[in-house]
Amino acid sequence: MKLITWNCNMASRKKAEFILAKKPDILIFPKSEHPDKLKFKKG
Repeated sequence: MKLITWNCNMASRKKAEFILAKKPDILIFPKSEHPDKLKFKKG
C-alpha cells in the first residue's frame, strides 16, 4: 500500500498530475484548495 501526504500550498489543481503519477492508494492533500476548483483527469 502506498500512502502519500503532500502539503501542496494551494493550487493543487496545477500540481496534482505530478503526485498522481505515483499512483498512491491513499493521498492526503492538507492545505489544498476549495473542492469546486479541483478537477482531475479520469483514468
